[in-house]
Formats: sequence, structure tokens, C-alpha cells
Amino acid sequence: MRRVFAFSACAPVRWRGAVPEYRQRFSSPITAVPRKSFSELINSPGMPVLVDFYATWCGPCKTMAPILEQVAAQHGGKLRIIKIDVDRNAAVAQQYRVQSIPTLILFHRGQPVWRQAGVVAAAQIGEALRPFVS
Repeated sequence: MRRVFAFSACAPVRWRGAVPEYRQRFSSPITAVPRKSFSELINSPGMPVLVDFYATWCGPCKTMAPILEQVAAQHGGKLRIIKIDVDRNAAVAQQYRVQSIPTLILFHRGQPVWRQAGVVAAAQIGEALRPFVS
């Protein structure tokens, strides 16, 4: 089964305020991302990590869900996609200076290599991924 949103192995999150369509669409449990493990998640050796900073109340953020699914399908297991709720993880959002949502940041070996705010087409994300996905 294809997993679009990867998180570290932590205690499961209850769906307080989370977008219900994510829960219905993906049968794998979505788990919490503690602040200390975010750096571990973006330091995937040899695998780029695309982080989607979003909010549950944000309309354009909901538009990004099928686009990210398409990107994940195109790149198979060569890419990790993580969603970070800026309301629940304000410190991480501030650390990377996320001022508008949705914001996508592509990390390679723990370093941000590409960043885009707003709704982004799958083709544009694919272009940004091309140098990092073999």
C-alpha cells in the first residue's frame, strides 16, 4: 500500500481537529511528530523529504492533498512526504520561517533545497525533485 504521509513511530494522534478526509483516505495510522524528531525525519539518507506546512482550516492546503498523492505515486518509494500542522507545531513552522500556508519545503540530507508557498502544480514539484530522485 502506498503511504503518502510518513511520520516517525510515536504515539498515535487522536483526530482532534484534523482533516477527516486524510483519515478516510489512508488506512495507515498517522502518528505525532515530536519537535525533537523532526530533524530525524528530514535527515533521511539518500531520500529527499518534502514537507507540507498546512492548517486544517486552510482551503488551499486541502487542495494540495491530491497533488501530493500524485507526486507520491509518480516517485514511488524514492520520496518521503510529511505534513506538518502549523497550529500544532508552531515552533517548527517558526524555525523554517513559514509565513503563509501551504508552504512546501524540500529537504535533502537535512538541508532545505527548495521552497514554495501557495498551491503548487505536481509538474513544478516534479521539476524540483528531479535532481534528488534517481
